[in-house]
Amino acid sequence: SAKCAACLPGFSLEDGKCVKNKCHCDHGVGSTGAECAARDGRKCASCDEGYYVSDLECKLKVCVCEAGEGATAKECIQHGALVCGKCKDGFSKLATLCLPNE
Repeated sequence: SAKCAACLPGFSLEDGKCVKNKCHCDHGVGSTGAECAARDGRKCASCDEGYYVSDLECKLKVCVCEAGEGATAKECIQHGALVCGKCKDGFSKLATLCLPNE
């Protein structure tokens, strides 16, 4: 059978055959084909719930909160958003914010 000498972008040479590249991704789905520059590379196509794609990898969503601790992962709607997970003493949570106790 014929053997390949070179492959198109998104494929790597393996035992004389062109095989579609598959990237690895922690906390998500790895890119494939032309979206994955090298076989066994690291690049995420999408992320699990609670994570977002940044610099080719999936990072934990972390929100901010002025009067407590920012929510993380699934509780954080969008990375960097104002969503409180836990309030400081003297504050109570109302929806996504920490408001002073009266």
